[in-house]
Amino acid sequence: MLKDLRGGEGGSMDGALRSLDLSYNKLTNFPHKALHSVSHLDWLNLQSNEIGTLNPENELIGSWSRFKETLQTLYIGDNDIVDLSQSPLSYHERLIGLNVDVNKLSSVTLQNLPDTLRTLSFCHNYVRDFPIDLLEGLSDLSRLYVRGNYIRQLPVHALRKPKRMDKLDLGENLIELVDTNASTHTLTIRDLHLDFNRIHRLPARSFRGISVARLYLARNNLQYVDEKSFADLSNSLEYLDLEHNNLEEIPVALSSLKRLKYLYISSNHISNISAEVLANVCPSLKAVSLAGNQLMRVPKQALSRCDKIAHLNLGYNFIREINESDFTDWGSNLDTLLLRNNRLSDIVAHAFRQTPKLRELSLSFNKIGSVHDSAFADLRDSLESLEISFGLFQEEFVGDFLKPLNYLLWLSLDNNNINSLTPAAFHSLHSLQYLNLDTNAIIELPSGLLSPKTHKHLKDVRLSNNYLNVVHARTFADLNELQNVILSRNQLRKIENNSFANLPNAANIILSGNQISKIEPRSFVNLPNLMQLDLQQNNIYSLDMNIFINVSSIEQPLSINISRNELREVEVSAGSATPMYLNYVDMSVNSLTNVPHKLLEFCANSITTLDLSHNRIAKLSEGAFRNLTQLKTLYLGANVIFFIHKRALSNLNNLQIFDISDNRIEFLSSDTLSSMRNLRILNLSRNNLRSLPRDLFARTSLESLDLSSNLLNVMPSSSISEVGATLRKLDLSFNHIEHLDSTMFADVQTLVSLNLSSNKLNILPDNVFTSVGNLLTLDLSSNPLRANFKELFHYVQKLRNLNLADTGLIDVPNLPLPNLVTLRLSSNHIEALPTSSVASLMQLRHLFLDHNQLRMLPSNAWPSLPLLKELDLSNNPVKVLSKDGFSRLSRLQTLNIQHLSQLERFDVDTFAQTRVLTNLRVDTFSLVDRSRQQLGSVLANVPSLRTVSVRVLEEKLEEQLVGVFHAKLKELEITGPNLRHICRGALKGIERTYDLMLRIRYTLVEDFPVGLFEGIQHIAHLSLDFSNNRLLSLSPTVLYSNITSWESVGTKLLEGE
Repeated sequence: MLKDLRGGEGGSMDGALRSLDLSYNKLTNFPHKALHSVSHLDWLNLQSNEIGTLNPENELIGSWSRFKETLQTLYIGDNDIVDLSQSPLSYHERLIGLNVDVNKLSSVTLQNLPDTLRTLSFCHNYVRDFPIDLLEGLSDLSRLYVRGNYIRQLPVHALRKPKRMDKLDLGENLIELVDTNASTHTLTIRDLHLDFNRIHRLPARSFRGISVARLYLARNNLQYVDEKSFADLSNSLEYLDLEHNNLEEIPVALSSLKRLKYLYISSNHISNISAEVLANVCPSLKAVSLAGNQLMRVPKQALSRCDKIAHLNLGYNFIREINESDFTDWGSNLDTLLLRNNRLSDIVAHAFRQTPKLRELSLSFNKIGSVHDSAFADLRDSLESLEISFGLFQEEFVGDFLKPLNYLLWLSLDNNNINSLTPAAFHSLHSLQYLNLDTNAIIELPSGLLSPKTHKHLKDVRLSNNYLNVVHARTFADLNELQNVILSRNQLRKIENNSFANLPNAANIILSGNQISKIEPRSFVNLPNLMQLDLQQNNIYSLDMNIFINVSSIEQPLSINISRNELREVEVSAGSATPMYLNYVDMSVNSLTNVPHKLLEFCANSITTLDLSHNRIAKLSEGAFRNLTQLKTLYLGANVIFFIHKRALSNLNNLQIFDISDNRIEFLSSDTLSSMRNLRILNLSRNNLRSLPRDLFARTSLESLDLSSNLLNVMPSSSISEVGATLRKLDLSFNHIEHLDSTMFADVQTLVSLNLSSNKLNILPDNVFTSVGNLLTLDLSSNPLRANFKELFHYVQKLRNLNLADTGLIDVPNLPLPNLVTLRLSSNHIEALPTSSVASLMQLRHLFLDHNQLRMLPSNAWPSLPLLKELDLSNNPVKVLSKDGFSRLSRLQTLNIQHLSQLERFDVDTFAQTRVLTNLRVDTFSLVDRSRQQLGSVLANVPSLRTVSVRVLEEKLEEQLVGVFHAKLKELEITGPNLRHICRGALKGIERTYDLMLRIRYTLVEDFPVGLFEGIQHIAHLSLDFSNNRLLSLSPTVLYSNITSWESVGTKLLEGE
C-alpha cells in the first residue's frame, strides 16, 4: 500500500515509462516529484487514493507539463477532488480519456478540460446541471458518463450544431421529465441511458431532435407513455429497455418503431397484450422479455407475426400450461425460451414441436409434477441447455423425458425433491458436459449412473447438499473429460477404493462438510492433473497417503485441504504409496500433537505452503521440517508449542512467511532462524517471550516483525538492529516496555511502521525518534505518556498516521506534522481543540476525538483542517449540534455523533453546509427534545448520505426515521439497546431506494409487524441483516403480503430447526 512516492525512484525507466498504475493506494497528492522526469507517459491510473486537489499551487503543472504532449488516458476516480478549476488538465494536448468518477465535484465545465477528449466520465459526483456546454464545446466527445449525480432536468433547447455520440449515460439521476424541444435531429446517440431516474410520464414526442439506437428507461416508476412518445425514434431505435416500471400494458407508442429488434419490458403489471400493438414491430423483433408481469398464458396472438424472435423470456408470470399451439406461426427461429417461475404443473407431449431450433430452455421455479416422455421429442437435434431447478416434483427420477436429447450439454436439476436415481437416468445424454443435482434428497448413487461409454464429454458434476453416505468404488471412474466433482455437505462417511479412478483431466474434487471418517486405500487413482482436493470439515482422524495412486505431477502439483477434522496422525505406508507433488497443504484446526514428518518427507520437494495452525503441537524437534527446500509459507500459530530445537527449522532456505503466534514459547535460540535467509514476514505475537537473542534475526531479510502480546520488559534493540537494513514494520504492542531512548532505533532507519501501544511507556525523551525519520505510522496509544510532543515529533516529519489514544492527554499538544493524514486522540480527557494545536495539520483527513470531554464542537479549529473527511465525536458531553458547528467542514464525508449523552439541541439544518457527507452514525433524539423535528427531518436535508447507522434510544421505533430514505441511500443500520418494538410505518419511504442494505440488529425486538417491509418489492437490489436480535420467528408474511408475492420472485421457503 503506497502512501508516498518520492522523486528519483523511476531511475532509468523514466524515459521508457508509458503506462503507470498507482490505483488503490493511499496517495494524498499527485506524485509530482516521482514523475518529474517522466516524459513519455500516455496512460496513468490514480484511481482510489486520497488525492484532494488538482490545483497548480501544488506544483502540478510543472510536473505534468513533461508529459502533456503524450498523456492520453487518465483515471483519477474515487478520490477527494472537489474542484477542477485551474487544474492542469486543460493543458494536455493529447488527452482523449478522463475518468473522475466518485469524487466530490459539483460541476465539470468546458474551460477545465482539453478539447481533445473523446471519453469523459464523472459518475457519482454532485453535479446538478446537465453539462450541455461539454456536448457543444468538445467536438470529439463520443462517450459521456454522468451516472449517479443529481441532475433533475434535461436541456430543452437544441445543440447549436449536429453531434454524434456513442454513449450518453444519465442513469441514477433525479430526472423527472424527458421533453426535448429541437426541431431537427441535432443529437445522434447510439446508447442513451436514463434508467434509475424519476420519469413517471413520457409525453408526446419526448425525444424530439434526438436520434437514438438503444434506449434504457428501466427503473423509473414509469406509468404513462403517450402513443407518440417515440415518434421521433421510429427509424432509429433498435433496443428499448422498459423493465421494472409500472406499465399496465405494452405502450401503443411501440407500434411506430419500425426497426426495433430488442424489447425488454419485464417486471411491469402487464396482463394482456394486444396483437395490434406489436403488429408493426414484430417483423424486426429478435429478443423480447415479458418476465415478471401478470400473463396467464403465452401471448401467442400478439407474437403471431414475430417469426424472427430468437430469445423470449416469459419467466415470473402466471402461465399454467404450454402447448405446441402456443408457438405456431412464430416459434420456428426461437433459440432461447425462459419459462421459469410460472405455474406450470405438467409438460405435455410435443409441447415444443413448433420450436425446432430451441437451444436453451428454462423451466425452473415451477411445480412440475409430470413431464411426458415425448415432451422434448421435437428438440432432439437442437436443445443444449435444460434447467428444471426448484421445480420438479418427482422423488424418483427415471429420466425418460431426457432420452430424445442427443445434443444436451447442460442439465440442471438442483433444488428439487429427488431422492433416488435409476442407473440409466442419464444414459441417453451422450453429449452431456454439465450435470447439477445439488440440494436434492439423493441417498445413493446407483452403480453405472455415469458411464464412460456414454458420458465421454462430461466435465462438471455437482451433488452437494444431498444425503449421500458413501461413494462406492468406480462411481467416478474412466471419465476422460471430467474436471470437477462437488460432493460437499452430504452425509458421506466412507470413500471406497477406486471411487475416483482414471480421471486424466480431473482438476477439483470437493468433499468438504461431510462426516467422512474412513478413506480406503487407492480411493484416488490415476488423477495426474488434480489441482484441488478439499476434505475440510469431516471426521477424519487418521490419513494414510496410500489413498493416492498416481495423483498429481511435477507440472501440476496438488493443493489439499484437510482442515477442521479430528486428524491425529498421517501415515505413509511402506511401499504402498506412489510419489506425490503437493504445493499447498492445509491441516489446520485438527488434533495433531506432532509435526507430520512422514507426510513432509513424502512430498518435501514440492510443498510451498504448509498450514499446521490450531493443532496441539507442543514441541518442534530437530529437523522437524527437513528437506522442505521449496517451502515459502509456514503457519504454526495457535498450537501449544513451548520448545523449539535450535535446528528444528533448519534447511528452510526459501521460507518467506512464518507465523508461530499464539503459542507458549519462552525461549528462542540464536540459531532458530539461521537458515531462513529469505524470511520477510515473521509473527511471534501472543507468546511468553521475555527477551530475544542478539543474533536471532541476523541471517534473515525481515521486513515485517510482530512481537506483540509477549512479556518483553525491554526493547529488543540489539536483535532488531541485525535487520535494520530491511525492517519496515515493527509491532511491539501489548508488552511491558517501560523505557525508550534514541539508541534503540539507531540501526532501523528503514522503519515505516512502529506500534508501541499498550506498554508501560511513561517519559519519552525528545530525541527518541531521531533515527526513524522515514516513519509513516506510529502508534503510542494506551501508554501513560509524558513528553514534549512538539520536540518529540520534530524528527518524524513524514509521519502520516499517529495514534495517541488513551495516553492521558488533557490538552491537545502542538503537533508539527505537516504530512499527517490520520490522528487518533480518542479516550483522553480533552475538553477543547485549540487552533494552535492543529495549525500545522493541513493534510489531515481523519480525526478521532471520541471518548473525551468536549462540551461544544471545536468549530474554530476547522479552518486549519481544510481536507478533513472523517470525524468521530462520539461519546462526548456535547450539548448542541447546529449548522455553525460543521459549517467549515466542506469536505466532511464520514461523521460519528453517537452516544452524545448530554445533547440538548439538534437543529434541523445542522448538516446544511456538509454537502458531501456520505456516512453518518447518529442517535435518535426525540427523547432529548420532543418539540423539535424528528431525526428523519434532519437527515432528509442531507441527500448526499449513502450509509446511515442509527442507534434508537427509545423502546419503540415509530416515525423517527421518516424522511431518511432517498434514492442515493445504500445502507441503513438500526440498532438500539432498549428497542423492543418497531411500528408498521417506521420504514415509510423505503421504496425510494433501489440498492439497499438494511440492517436491524443488536435490539430487543422479538418480532416484526406485518407490513413493515411492504415497500421492499420496489427495491432493485436488497440485502437484509437481522442478526443479534431476539427474534423468535420470521414469518414470510413479514416480507411478502401473500403467497403469490413471494412465489412471483422465486423465493423458496426453508424450514428452520
